[in-house]
Amino acid sequence: MRNPIRTGLLLLIFFIFCSQTKDSIAIIKIKCERINQNLKDFKKKTKEDNTESTDGGTISAYYGSKKLQLITAEYFGESGHNKTDYYFDNDTLICVVEKDFKYNRPYYYDKREAEENDDTEWFDSKKTKIETNRFYFNNNILLKWVDNKNRDNPIGSTQSADYKSKIFLETQRLIKLLK
Repeated sequence: MRNPIRTGLLLLIFFIFCSQTKDSIAIIKIKCERINQNLKDFKKKTKEDNTESTDGGTISAYYGSKKLQLITAEYFGESGHNKTDYYFDNDTLICVVEKDFKYNRPYYYDKREAEENDDTEWFDSKKTKIETNRFYFNNNILLKWVDNKNRDNPIGSTQSADYKSKIFLETQRLIKLLK
C-alpha cells in the first residue's frame, strides 16, 4: 500500500514543480520583454572586447535604477557572428539568449572574387542561418534550455551543466570588463 501512496506523492511533487517552472519561465519572459521595451530609458555603457574574436566585438550594458538589466555581447568573424543577451533581475541572471549567425560565405567574398575562383556563390546576408539557444534561470538554477530546434534539453545532463558553467563564467567576465 505504501508504494502507490509514495508514487502518488512523487507524481504530485513532479506536477507541482513542472507547474512552478512553467510559471517561472512565463514571468522571466515578461521581465525580458519589459527590459527590451525600456532600453531607450536605460543608461548604456559600451566597451570593445577583442578576446572572443579576431574581427572584434562589443559589449553593452544597460542599467535601470542603477541596477544591471541587460548585457549584450556581440562578436564578429569572417564566417559569421554571435550575439548573446544576458538578462538580469535584481542583479541576478534570469535569461540568456544566444544567437549564432552563420554566413553562407565569408563576408568579404563578393561576386567579383567568386567569379575569379569559378564559384557561383558569394556572400549573401539573406542566406545567413541563425541558430538560437535560450536558457532560463531562477536563483542561479537552470530551469530550462530551449535549443535551436525549439526542443527542451534535459536539465540534468552533462551538456546542460557545462553550458550553465560556461554562461556563469562568461557573465562574470563581462561584468568585470564593464567596470
